[in-house]
Amino acid sequence: MRVLAFVAKQNSRQLGVGKLLISASEQWALKQGITTVLINSGNRDDRQAAHAFYQKQDWLYY
Repeated sequence: MRVLAFVAKQNSRQLGVGKLLISASEQWALKQGITTVLINSGNRDDRQAAHAFYQKQDWLYY
């Protein structure tokens, strides 16, 4: 599965919304037999918080 866009509004961050959405999408993917999820979160300095978020979700960072 490829996630094309995943953004939480600034005032919704640090509230667990992103974690719930990631978990729900992972569960859905597994039910579909999908075992790999790809997301491009950018490689700019302003994306460091996003990278940290995905790493906290145990997603691999390349």
